[in-house]
Amino acid sequence: MYETIDDYFEGRLSATEHEAFERKLAQDKALADEVAFYLSTKAALKEANLQKRHAEWTRQRSAQPLRWQWASGIAAAIGLLVVAWYFMTPSNLTLQEYAEVYIEEDLTRLNTHMDTANDSLQTGIDYYNHQKYQEALPIFNRLAAGNPSAKAYEYEGLAQLQLKNYDAAIAIFEQMAADSELLENRGKFYAALAYLKKGDTDTAQRLLKEVIAQNLAGKAPAEQWLNTIK
Repeated sequence: MYETIDDYFEGRLSATEHEAFERKLAQDKALADEVAFYLSTKAALKEANLQKRHAEWTRQRSAQPLRWQWASGIAAAIGLLVVAWYFMTPSNLTLQEYAEVYIEEDLTRLNTHMDTANDSLQTGIDYYNHQKYQEALPIFNRLAAGNPSAKAYEYEGLAQLQLKNYDAAIAIFEQMAADSELLENRGKFYAALAYLKKGDTDTAQRLLKEVIAQNLAGKAPAEQWLNTIK
């Protein structure tokens, strides 16, 4: 069952399996307990990784010349557990560090549970999930060209983000953010990530505050980051 739970959160279930799992979760207390244990374990691992990464960043910053330091200055039953996962993290990271860890842990794999007959989209996803962003990018670009609301458009932006083409990624994410037809619109949150990677903390903070105020996708990590930064 642990493998099925992991498949659920990693997006490896088909649409039918995904719905069946959520129905069972709403009725099976034992399964809910297993999911809670799974999430608490993931949270502990996440915290350990964040602490390790923060120690590495602190050492790197302390090793830099002084002039550099100045210049760089599912179901409703588990909804609260998922939010708690984001809040069970250290409070001594910078916004840039939070963004880097989020991209590394949450945006290096795209969900493949969707039932799609579009072989090209799946090919692009496979490239992306194997960190072959340069190969994935033209596929997503071609598929998104005729439909900016398509999932491929979001994936094109993420590929640009992974390739460190931040201005290109921001342009895509800002267009996503302006699309009122998207049911789960992560455009503004992703744009904030790109601005953080670009070094524009002020714009990123403004966007994160808007994500929270407008109750957009990405609200949980945005709240956690802004509440814990010094």
